[in-house]
Amino acid sequence: MNSHWPVPIKAFDEIWTIANKEEFAYELGKFIAHKRHARKLPLSEKEHVFGILSDMQAWIEMEGFHDLFYQAYKLSDCVLVEKTMREIGTERLAKLFAEAKHIYTRHKTDITEEEFRKLEPFDLPEGDGARFDEIAKEFYGSDSQLFELGDRLADFARKHRAEFYP
Repeated sequence: MNSHWPVPIKAFDEIWTIANKEEFAYELGKFIAHKRHARKLPLSEKEHVFGILSDMQAWIEMEGFHDLFYQAYKLSDCVLVEKTMREIGTERLAKLFAEAKHIYTRHKTDITEEEFRKLEPFDLPEGDGARFDEIAKEFYGSDSQLFELGDRLADFARKHRAEFYP
């Protein structure tokens, strides 16, 4: 493919030959972003969750942890992210993410997608806001499983290879 959007994109079949897990995850993430944004093609559920998880660290660094809930993810994405985190063995991240989502949704378990979209991260009750900030620090802490996502996502993609498409 070698398209220059906004960086070179490797051909789909070439990506699957990459042995280094970090490099594989990086290249597949670029391919999926290009597929979604430039080619405007639909993604499978596995491609979608791979894409949003592979962008998670960068999103947090650019916009902040709260913005995962406020702008980056739909409610259905949050459910998928938590489920996939558990599947790939990042249980600590999944627990923190679930707790943060619970706080962000004001402890509502029957919230709709529309209600979720209307929530703001800046008006959390004081105690909840403080805990949400603590979770954000733990989530991005030096010992966080966040920094293992590349390797784990590579294994996830290879396990679900049949659900990734050119």
